[in-house]
Amino acid sequence: MKNFILALLLAFPTLAMATGIAPSDTTIFVNGKKIVIKEDNEKIKVRLYEQTSKGDTIENTQVFEGIYRDGKSTERRMSSSLNIPLPRLSSRYSDSNRIRDPHWSGFGYGFASLSDNKLSVNNVNGVDLVSGSSKEITFNFYERAWNIKNSGFAIVSGLGLRFDKYRIDGNKAFREIDGVTQLESAPQNVYYQSSKLFTNYLTIPLLVEYQKHLHHTGPLFLSAGIVADVKFYSASKIEFDSTNGKQKDKIGNDLNIRPVTMDFLVQGGVGCFGMYAKYSPFSLFEKGKGPNVHPVSIGLILHFN
Repeated sequence: MKNFILALLLAFPTLAMATGIAPSDTTIFVNGKKIVIKEDNEKIKVRLYEQTSKGDTIENTQVFEGIYRDGKSTERRMSSSLNIPLPRLSSRYSDSNRIRDPHWSGFGYGFASLSDNKLSVNNVNGVDLVSGSSKEITFNFYERAWNIKNSGFAIVSGLGLRFDKYRIDGNKAFREIDGVTQLESAPQNVYYQSSKLFTNYLTIPLLVEYQKHLHHTGPLFLSAGIVADVKFYSASKIEFDSTNGKQKDKIGNDLNIRPVTMDFLVQGGVGCFGMYAKYSPFSLFEKGKGPNVHPVSIGLILHFN
């Protein structure tokens, strides 16, 4: 029916000329339905009537009215028995609350830090960081959403990659000594120009997202949940001056960093722009094999919607 009405509007001038009826008022009967088309002041109004029986009387009952002007439309249905799925051409979004573009895939950049279980950051349990140089980069490349009816809520999952770099403050570096990872001071007469701990993860989220569609902009969104992290790389690297010039060394790989961990994530924004915050309830290192510090981060993300 939608395609028929749109085709009828396109053919309206030709029909008017063929029938000799003034363009301002045309009535057409199709399959027992009456369609009345009126044109007034560059506005086209379409009304659809169905035949209904009341006792011995058959009446024409209006079930739909559409007004079309300058590429915009306003529709009104008078009967629930007729289903004409016409979208609102004047709005980017329909009236449906279903989430079509979840907010997981995208590119993120933020500040990474380490905290205790009370969210006190930096200089916790003997670990101090250079905050401005400790960064996190995320690249989320796959997402999938399962809508919870038309409530505006959806379950969101996907896949991504996360790259963390912790810049260690002071002349120290992470080393594994006798099976335990700890911060060790540089040898005598050696000064570390930089000491960094790198951790890279494959990430798998399980989030609940809510969206509120806005006119003329992208949707307002808020999501929260957990993210599973599977480590695929870690290293402790130092850079210092030696008699042979500037030297770079990698002094550890595994470092007892948890191979599988989890974060709490909350994020929100408008359209494709968002902010996020993450906190891990688990220590970065395996229990008893390193300092009890928890990864925490905050940043911005550009979503691929």
